[in-house]
Formats: sequence, structure tokens, C-alpha cells
Amino acid sequence: MLKYVNEHNLKEFLEEHNLSQAEFARRIGVAPSVITRIVKGEQGFDGMRHENAVRLAKEIGYKVEGVTSAGMIEAGAKEVVALMKYIIKHHDSELIREYRTDSGARWVSLYKAADEANVELNYAQAEVMNVIVRLWAIYGNDGKQTLWYGFGKMSENVAGAETRAKNAMMAIDDGDYNSLQDIVAAVVRNGGYVDYTELAENLYRLVMGDSLIIKNWSMEFAIGRLEK
Repeated sequence: MLKYVNEHNLKEFLEEHNLSQAEFARRIGVAPSVITRIVKGEQGFDGMRHENAVRLAKEIGYKVEGVTSAGMIEAGAKEVVALMKYIIKHHDSELIREYRTDSGARWVSLYKAADEANVELNYAQAEVMNVIVRLWAIYGNDGKQTLWYGFGKMSENVAGAETRAKNAMMAIDDGDYNSLQDIVAAVVRNGGYVDYTELAENLYRLVMGDSLIIKNWSMEFAIGRLEK
């Protein structure tokens, strides 16, 4: 999983998402030769027209060095929040079943929900939503309590909670979301609730390179431990 996309790893990004250079060029409205030159290292993003570079960044979704702005990230975070709220409010049993069983059809349901919520998902948003919707579908207990605060509050009931929290945060930062599932499961198993909308927004910001997210999670965990 790439957190940053630049001229040097654009080819890796396209291969990871099964996109041909020609198809990607078509999506962002440039000649295929432009993408070919970038992949070959003959041209950088700064050599593109500004509007084309912005379309490239929006299509990719992940942070594009030198192109993605803070405003674009804020807009993306708001869309993630809106979509998560929509899914929680308007979900159906079929969507829950698809996510609980990891059915390939879950992607169709996700994009259908996004269309109904007027959100045009990019790759980064889709990755985040796939992770959080699955956790919500499996564990439920949606509430207004942040995940890490809740985990801190019940830390005395979880063996090695502090170490587990630190290791999980590091793993999540590296794109290993199995650790996130372990924490959600522990919170729900101990009677806690999870604010999945807030979790989706934070995970999106983390994927987009916000280094404060892990610090905030650590602080929430510490506060929860003090208030247990």
C-alpha cells in the first residue's frame, strides 16, 4: 500500500491497481504519451499542466507529492465521513452479509452506496471504507466513543494492553489493518462502543500522511487508562 505517489512509483501504483497507462491517461484526460514519459522518468508531475496534475491527484486519491493540497485532503475526509454515516443509516442486510463473508460483491455495494451518497470514491477512500465498513459489519456497537479511548478504559481487562496498543498503531501506520481489527474486537468484546465514522476519518487522514493521528491515538489511549 502506497501512502505517497510520485514520479518514481507511479508505475508501481498502476500495477497495484491493475491499471494500464492508457486507461489511466484516459481517466485523467491526457495523452498516453504523458503517462509513458512520467513512468520512464522523462517528465515529472511538475511538467504537466496544473489542471491535469490536479485531476491526476484526484484520480489516484493517495497523496501525490507536490500536487495534493491540504484542501483536497480536507474535502476527501468530509466525503469519507458522509459516506460512513450514510452506510450506517441506510445499510441493508445484504451489504452486511457481503462484508462479513468478504464477498467480492461488497465492492459493488460500496460503490453503489457511494453513488447514492453523492461521493465519487478515489482509491484511498475506497481502501479506507472497505476496512472500516467491514469492521462495522462484523462487530457493530456503533457509538460516540473513540476506539483508543475505549481500549484505554478497559486496559485492565486486556493482557498487555499498552504493548498491544503501541504495536497495533505501528502496524496500522504500515498498512496492516489486522491489528485494527484486534483492537475493535477487544473493545466490543468488553462491552465498549466504537465511533466508526470518526475511525474512518482518522484512518483516511493517516493514509494521506497525517503524522498527528498516531500521536492523537496514543493520547486517547492514555486518557482512557487514567479514567478507567
